[in-house]
Amino acid sequence: MAGTARIFKKENALPGAAGLLAEIMTNLRLVVDDLETLRTSGGGFGALINEIRTDVGTVATWEAEVDADLDDINDYLAYLGERDGVIASPEFVLATTAALTLLGAGRIRYRIGGVEYETVVDTTITLTDNTTVTQGTDEYKAWRIVIDRSGAISTETLTSATGVATEEQALLELGGVARAANTIDIGYAVVQADAADFIPNTSNTNLANTSWTFYELRLPRSDSALHTALGSSLIETTGTAKTWAVGTVEAQRLGVRLAQIGAQTAQAISVADTIADTKFGGWLFVVNLAGTDIVSLNSSGAVAVTAMDDGSDAGVVTALDTVADRLPALFVPIGTIRLENQSSAGFTADTTNWNVAGLTVSKTDYTVGVKDRTVAVASLQGRQLTPPAIPATVSAAAVVAPSEGATDGVTVTAGALTAHDQTLS
Repeated sequence: MAGTARIFKKENALPGAAGLLAEIMTNLRLVVDDLETLRTSGGGFGALINEIRTDVGTVATWEAEVDADLDDINDYLAYLGERDGVIASPEFVLATTAALTLLGAGRIRYRIGGVEYETVVDTTITLTDNTTVTQGTDEYKAWRIVIDRSGAISTETLTSATGVATEEQALLELGGVARAANTIDIGYAVVQADAADFIPNTSNTNLANTSWTFYELRLPRSDSALHTALGSSLIETTGTAKTWAVGTVEAQRLGVRLAQIGAQTAQAISVADTIADTKFGGWLFVVNLAGTDIVSLNSSGAVAVTAMDDGSDAGVVTALDTVADRLPALFVPIGTIRLENQSSAGFTADTTNWNVAGLTVSKTDYTVGVKDRTVAVASLQGRQLTPPAIPATVSAAAVVAPSEGATDGVTVTAGALTAHDQTLS
């Protein structure tokens, strides 16, 4: 039996494959075009991001300048703020009487904690401490006169002190006397037992052969400060010496400008204070009562020889700030000298040289800076008299809208690949 055969023929195989390859190539070119579009658009995104990054830096610079300006403005407002103290009250006076008390008369306006008060001054002001002030060499004693929010007036003095040699020393001693909380100074009283002993609360204050000096305050204490920077810094004299020096001093006391005090050289500490080995101590330097010279006061606020034994320099700074705050407004602080003693021996002012091995000296000038509201009023640097400058127009550049255009997306122009089902026959 003759066989039969089936023959299969592939029709159009080559032409079909060629067309498919051509279409694939076309689509690949379109994909390349799309990738180029993405790359170009990505470059635009990068430029935009870089510009935004630069703008953020510009904004930060602008904000920093504005923040500093706001700080200056707040300091300026603090400078203009209503300071605690007596407020221009020329009508009140202090005097002696034919009684055991001092006499107050007139009205007083004052401010405590930013709140203003006005009242009639107490007609009887009692002296604290009953220690006899003996006529002779040490015949002066001082009282600080303070008022509280209720208008009550009281006095403060160095307890059990029998007297000192000068009126200035008596007032300086108040640097060692704590001030009652929520009170302000309204004045100071100094008695001199020049020809008769004076016994507080036993002798009438107008006792014959004694004399009194009164200082009534008319302005806040903070109006006593340097108004010009020191001619040169307060320093210990270098080399084998035991003295101190400072340049010219220009100060104002209770708003009144004092005459310039000439430069001081090779000056002695006021008294021979001591500092034991491993201890710290220091001295506050102030314009004297006459406004013509500089005197020193140790960190205890005592005019007598004192053995200072602070445990750290920070403790000395705090102690000297406290003394400066307690002192009558009649004295203007100009700076401090502090000493750490690790010499294995005692230190005696005006006897021991500053350059002995183991002694470390630190100095701080009272600075005539602009008002800084963050500095405690009670500190040495808390009486700045210069107002901050009002800030000018902000100089930092402001940010404008980005110059790079936004990218709205990428349009893909390639079509979908077409599937071809070729049949071989």
